Amino acid sequence: IEVTARDMGVPSLSATATLTVYVEHIATVAPDSGLGFADSIYNVEVAENSLANTLIKSLPVINKPRGNFPIGCRIDRGNEEGLFYVLETNQRDCELRLQTGDLDYERQSRYVLTVRLVTVGGLFGSSRLRTDVSVQVVDINDNKPEFLFSPRYSRVFGDKYIAALSHDAPLETAFMQVQAIDADSGSNGFVTYDISLESDPFRRFRIEPQSGFISNVKSLEDIRNEELPIRLKVVARDNPELRSAVMTQTSQVLINVIRDENRMVLVLKNVLPDRVLGIKENILREEDFRGSSKGSSSEGEVALVETHEPPHRSKYIAENTTEL
Repeated sequence: IEVTARDMGVPSLSATATLTVYVEHIATVAPDSGLGFADSIYNVEVAENSLANTLIKSLPVINKPRGNFPIGCRIDRGNEEGLFYVLETNQRDCELRLQTGDLDYERQSRYVLTVRLVTVGGLFGSSRLRTDVSVQVVDINDNKPEFLFSPRYSRVFGDKYIAALSHDAPLETAFMQVQAIDADSGSNGFVTYDISLESDPFRRFRIEPQSGFISNVKSLEDIRNEELPIRLKVVARDNPELRSAVMTQTSQVLINVIRDENRMVLVLKNVLPDRVLGIKENILREEDFRGSSKGSSSEGEVALVETHEPPHRSKYIAENTTEL
């Protein structure tokens, strides 16, 4: 633009200057232009323990204006643990990705993330600028079964089961139950049991695959004392659909075969029959099945005879001649 300035004298004098004006193009989009995410909600699945930077979902942006119109992406809600992030692609869409590889189905199985499209201020408030992504974490078989042990036994025997069975017990006597749990879900967490053949070559015992009850299926009369205790190896396994992904855990079951000379007798003085069971529990807690011992109680005197038989098969005799 050429600008001329003149004075009012006679003759009139003037000067000329050139003014350069730069026009910057700023794109403007009407609020009803339709700029936004293609959908208002997305449902996706991602396996737990997926690696960092794994692509979870591409979020297409529609009605993108031409030119250098600013577009960005951010997570507004649902990412309190910082497990996810979003970024803008070269095509100016948004991608939702894993920030870390710490997804764990057992800790949290579902996340709902609100992702916002960041653009010029005049477009804020449009519902199309926001979308919700429901992320369902898919359980994978990443946990082994774990056996459960009674605190009373585990203090003494650690990760072993202790059982006793009479030498003349009827066949199919269910004398012991083992239990294991698996933190996975569905078939990945469904536990079944079997007995290792190498620990029971004569197949004297059987375990119910689902309940874990162990029973005798052959006579125990021919077992010598030198063979005791019998050491069964019990295997707990989960049952994923992919058989190659099976995970197992083992535990040992020590079984004593009880004959008459092994029976336990508790002699209780000045004790009413209905107090016997309570005293028995106190004794077991104090002794932890550590063999022969002697003790006293405010209820009377007690003598323990060494045994390999559990308390439910013991004989109790009170001084008042009542036999329990």
